[in-house]
Amino acid sequence: MFAITERAGEVLTTILERVQTKGNECIRLDLCSLREGLRIDHEMVGDEVVLFEGKKVLAIDPYTAETCALQTLDCDGSRFILLGPKL
Repeated sequence: MFAITERAGEVLTTILERVQTKGNECIRLDLCSLREGLRIDHEMVGDEVVLFEGKKVLAIDPYTAETCALQTLDCDGSRFILLGPKL
């Protein structure tokens, strides 16, 4: 199962607060589209959702969730990185 570190959860929460989301948006991790990476989006049917402190912070499409299943999202202060087995 995909996981996030405490630091990544804090940064994702801060990003969502700064863009003043309406509460139903989250950040999407997507490796299978032309817009791959992280972006503000909505949860879609079939997504794996990651909560941080009880709030939805990350939505992951099924392909990405399977590809990154054993990885952990972290933040080194200036960028997000995936830790764990290589893709």
